[in-house]
This record gives sequence, structure tokens and C-alpha cells, in this order.
Amino acid sequence: LHKPNCPFRVIVSSINTPLYQLATFLHNIIYDI
Repeated sequence: LHKPNCPFRVIVSSINTPLYQLATFLHNIIYDI
């Protein structure tokens, strides 16, 4: 029962990481083109 929650927690915990911010920044640039 705990396994489905693990990936979600990893995603949530990684939202505030610089790598996530960089990915979001690059995504916005690509999306605007």
C-alpha cells in the first residue's frame, strides 16, 4: 500500500530543487518558441 505513494513523495520533495527549477525554466523557454 505504501509503494504507490513513494514516487509521488519523491516528486513533491524534488519540486523545490534547483534541478526542478532549471527544468521548469527550460520548459518555459521551449514552450514559448
